Amino acid sequence: MRMQLRIRYPAAARVLLVLGIALAVLASACGNDDDPSTGNGDESAAPTAVPVISTLTGDITIEGAFELSHIPSSRVVVRLEDVSLLDAPSVVLAEQVHTGVTTLPLQYELSWTGELDPESMYDVTATIYGDDGELLFWTDTSFPVKPGDTKVDFFVVTAF
Repeated sequence: MRMQLRIRYPAAARVLLVLGIALAVLASACGNDDDPSTGNGDESAAPTAVPVISTLTGDITIEGAFELSHIPSSRVVVRLEDVSLLDAPSVVLAEQVHTGVTTLPLQYELSWTGELDPESMYDVTATIYGDDGELLFWTDTSFPVKPGDTKVDFFVVTAF
């Protein structure tokens, strides 16, 4: 047996349906246009995620040297590295190269996008090469960088 639903006033039901739809459309259009969370405003004005730029600065000296140290004209490579995985090569997060350096201490500034993970381990390193490409100085000690650090001074030792 089939059941049949009878509407006694079909025209009135259609009018109510149309009015209900119209009210729903009007209600959604009456939102605050300045509030990007409603999705009703100008979408180009919605805030966008800005990447975090992190910076680490410091001075590089020669171990035991507290005064200005003269070195042969050289190229200094400073790096921030993720050294979390002991059985894998480190991952370079930031690098800065200085050329024609003849004196230390040398100020460095490393910048990268993002923040350091508190669960990972990071080091700052430097290698100093002569004009002929020969390694002159390097960091043979761990100089840790923790999340939130903005300045780390460290030293290099002679490579020979």
